[in-house]
Amino acid sequence: MGGIYNMLIVLEREKLYEEIWNIKMKDLAKSYGISEVSLRKYCRQLNVPFPQSGYWTKVRNGSNPKRIALPNFDGDNKIVIQRYEYNKKTTYNKDDRLKHMEENEKNKTLDFCNNIKVSPKLYKPHQLLKETKFYSDNRDMLRDGRAKNIDLKVSNELRSRAIRLINTILNNLEALGFQIKSKDKDTRVCIGKEEVKIGLKEKLVRVEHIKTDKDSYWSPAYDYKYSGELTLFIDDYEAPRKIWRDLSNKKLEEMIGDFIITVIDTAEIIRVKKEKRAREDEVRSQQEIEKRKLKKRQEYDMKKIDELKVCAENYILSVKMEEYIRKLEKGITNIIDNEKRDKICSYIEWAREKIEWLNPINQKHDELLGKKYNDNLYDVKFQDSDDECWW
Repeated sequence: MGGIYNMLIVLEREKLYEEIWNIKMKDLAKSYGISEVSLRKYCRQLNVPFPQSGYWTKVRNGSNPKRIALPNFDGDNKIVIQRYEYNKKTTYNKDDRLKHMEENEKNKTLDFCNNIKVSPKLYKPHQLLKETKFYSDNRDMLRDGRAKNIDLKVSNELRSRAIRLINTILNNLEALGFQIKSKDKDTRVCIGKEEVKIGLKEKLVRVEHIKTDKDSYWSPAYDYKYSGELTLFIDDYEAPRKIWRDLSNKKLEEMIGDFIITVIDTAEIIRVKKEKRAREDEVRSQQEIEKRKLKKRQEYDMKKIDELKVCAENYILSVKMEEYIRKLEKGITNIIDNEKRDKICSYIEWAREKIEWLNPINQKHDELLGKKYNDNLYDVKFQDSDDECWW
């Protein structure tokens, strides 16, 4: 099982200086478990000079290039880096193969794959190979030897062998009930709903370009040529193993079964991880829905609080208005002018109707203004509609 562990990396200035001039930057960084960029940054922080371009070429050629002396430094002579690493299982052995299958199906598939043979001559070529054509142009080695409808790139010398290898793979994958999809340089094995990208190529090596009188200033510094080494590969990040090459004691022809088994396992890993991501997405989606619902409920509560404030203010106002009207009513007896007294009486009658309309306790309907408050004024429970979209 994998887990997270804490890792302390200690870089001591004098020790780092000795290491950096005796071990290549790339290898030293790897030994510390950090990137080259990070190691250079720490060297600068500790004022540790490191070899420049061309140093290791001189060492390889037998010379003894001069080091840059370690300068004086007033800062801390040590850097401690705390890193959290994920220690995961990276091995993939025979016991791990086809573990997702029932025992009977697993044994049947293993037996089938372990008995796959590559014919010394092309036998029953796959339809894709019947239709394929190879691009040929030794001036463009990155395209030369590439098949036009399948992920296959090889030299003329190894083309026959490569075709037999890929033909064996395609035919046996289909014999196991899997579908092959291929277009341009994209060849995929369809296992259930998952697709695994596969291919076969001959490795190119870079050699220094030998200039001739015909070369211009813009001629390339390097040429590419075929290495004679075939590589069978699975082009998927989730694949537990990605490449197969000829070994001193074992050829690719003997690895076809193992390759097909790994393709099947890769499809299962992709399926499991897709399902996991789908479940995580569903959880996140549900959490987002709950968050939005909570926000709606909070907004509803704030709305009810605002209504409560308005009701309280209107109640206080209506009480004051009623107090004013009562005092006004008491003063009518002192008014001699009958016309003015009638007007005030009418005003008091009108005012009491409006006070009843304004008072949230009475909530009287007004013929002109209608209802001041909604029927759901006292509904504090948020009505959550299942039909409402929350996204």
